Amino acid sequence: MNRYCSFLLVLVALALLAKTAFGIDPETNGVFRIRTPEQAQGTAFVLEQVGDKTYLGTAAHVVLTDSGNMFQGAAYTLENDTVKDMPKAKVVAVDKKADLAVLLCSTKRQFKPLPLGSVERNSKVDKVGFAYRPSGLQIDFFGYASGAWLKTSGIVSFAYENSVYSDSVVAPGQSGGPVVLNDEIVGVVSGGSAWHTAAEDPERNVTWPARAGSARRLKEILDWSKTRE
Repeated sequence: MNRYCSFLLVLVALALLAKTAFGIDPETNGVFRIRTPEQAQGTAFVLEQVGDKTYLGTAAHVVLTDSGNMFQGAAYTLENDTVKDMPKAKVVAVDKKADLAVLLCSTKRQFKPLPLGSVERNSKVDKVGFAYRPSGLQIDFFGYASGAWLKTSGIVSFAYENSVYSDSVVAPGQSGGPVVLNDEIVGVVSGGSAWHTAAEDPERNVTWPARAGSARRLKEILDWSKTRE
């Protein structure tokens, strides 16, 4: 392992130990651990509330079975460190290609979700081929890595079709969590391009570089899902 990789993994190990909120509050903004009937876990977050209806975003691979199907009905458990009474949620829309999903549950509890935005509208960007290449934008990845609240950060490499790429790392459990830029959600944690194992903790893996499904596409499937209810 070269010196750069060793340094990177040390930073990752330190990040994975962090437990503070980093400017986004899971209770207020509505960010949850999500668990399937098969006990697979990831992260989901509130997108919008309409009366008692609460719509949440996550990554499609978090809520799908190994065979690519959804569990029927209200099958997905939501909780965080302070909110333990959320009703179970059901999936109402999925885009497997963009790795995005929208869930719905019914609750009178009120949240203050961050607005959905886009990388393109947060900065002047250059269009190169089919990809947008922003300059120097730092985005923050949030989620429950191994059940613990975690933030990782990186610089946007480019945005292509319905994905945003960054030089950040992400860890298992962060999938489905919000990606934030300038107090807007610009993506949903999807995963990374390559697995790395932390030398200091052989049982902990991270992915790098990170990829997120775009919030712009998430807004489209959210709007579609509301017409189906």
